[in-house]
Amino acid sequence: MNWKRIGVGTLCAFAVFALFDIVGLLVLQKMGMVQLAGIWGKLIGYNALPTLLNGFLLCWLYVLARPRLGPGLPTALLTGTVAFALANDQIFNLAFWARSAGVASAQLGFSWVKYVSATSLAGWQYIEKAQ
Repeated sequence: MNWKRIGVGTLCAFAVFALFDIVGLLVLQKMGMVQLAGIWGKLIGYNALPTLLNGFLLCWLYVLARPRLGPGLPTALLTGTVAFALANDQIFNLAFWARSAGVASAQLGFSWVKYVSATSLAGWQYIEKAQ
């Protein structure tokens, strides 16, 4: 395994997660569902380590699956979808769906695109070490 490239992939996935989180929060603020004044620093500080860990796990899963499934987008889609399913247990929570199926499906769709995009970018830059 090329650990240097895994580190770069981790940072790429982290950047995608951060970008999606910021866009999501701005959309929620625009809709009047959340007030963000004065809490940006706290949001970034509290989410940095878990987001970095998620980025590492996404990149690492892609690297583990790559020799068996081949490099490229299909592998990134599969590993990103598996990571999404493991991270989002709301899929199986009936109370989550009962409140509003439209909001629930939009939230899960946004989250799925975030996971697949992060995995694709992290995997896109991964290169095996030359033997």
